[in-house]
Parts: sequence; C-alpha cells; structure tokens
Amino acid sequence: MNVVMLVEGFPRLGFSSFASMIADGTPGVCITRLHPEYVMEKFGLLSPKYYWLSGSKGDNVISPKTLTALSKAVKQEAKDRKVIFFLDGLEYLLLWNDMRKLLATLEEINQALKVNGGVMYIGIDPLTLEQKDLDRLWAVFPKMQLDESTVKEAQRSGQGEVVSQGQITGGQHPGRPLTASM
Repeated sequence: MNVVMLVEGFPRLGFSSFASMIADGTPGVCITRLHPEYVMEKFGLLSPKYYWLSGSKGDNVISPKTLTALSKAVKQEAKDRKVIFFLDGLEYLLLWNDMRKLLATLEEINQALKVNGGVMYIGIDPLTLEQKDLDRLWAVFPKMQLDESTVKEAQRSGQGEVVSQGQITGGQHPGRPLTASM
C-alpha cells in the first residue's frame, strides 16, 4: 500500500515523523489544514512543498470540498518522481465529504503513487473520528502507531522513511531499523 495511516494522539507526532522521512533530501509534499507558515515555524519544515486545505483562495490551496483537486495535486506532484506526502486534516475533509467518496479518492491516490513508488502518510487522531469511519479506514489502509520514542530515535539516528510494516528505515543507518507498535 502506498497510503498509510499514521495513528497519533497527543502530542501530535505526524509532522515530526514527516520531517524525519524527508531529512535525507527525499522530495516531500505537505497537505495540511494548518496554515503552511505556522507548520514551517512550529515544526521547522522548510523543505517540503505545501498545499493548504482551506476555503480561502490562493496558490497551492485545496478546497476541502473538492476531493478531485486533492487527487489532481497529488498526481501532479508525483508525476515522474518518488515523493513522500504527509496529509494532515483527514477529519477536516470528512466534514465536507462522505467516507465513501474519501475512500475512493484515497484509493485513486494509492494507485497513482504506485507508479513511481511514492507514499502518502496520513496523520490521524482516532478520537476525532467515529468508530464506523475508523473501521472502514483500517479495513482498507495499513495503520502505524506513532509514539514519541520512535520519532525521537529516528530523528537522532538520521533515519527517514516510515514504512507500512511499522518500521522507520532509510537514511544513513539502514542496518538499524526502528520499530513502532502497530
């Protein structure tokens, strides 16, 4: 699977994990409901390209009402290259769209990312969704539980890529994979 759910609670660890994943220079794209300038400042994420999930108008803004715009942006960014995507705002997309449409869009994105080996990690706090919606997500996409120790160790060791088997690999120490609970 090229779409993976990163299960996080408090503190939010998805942005820190994403920073570790792209620390080796791998191209990254962050799609977030938070303003990109805030994310850059708060998490020190200066290198990825940003798309803002917002009802505002502007460049690199994706309306949460338009899942086709999300899919189109991902396909455009992933064309002819491997990219790591981080999506923060799944619950926000569900405010404007039903789960069936969202799952169809994520499956379309999954298929598009398979072409060049890209991956989309989706930060998700299970407390923000209804159990029936979580069950539908878990049935289709792999999930990985994030915890602070896993993210901190990955940052210290220079390792970058979180993979769906629950390990953080890549970077400069491929012989020392870190495991995360699933």
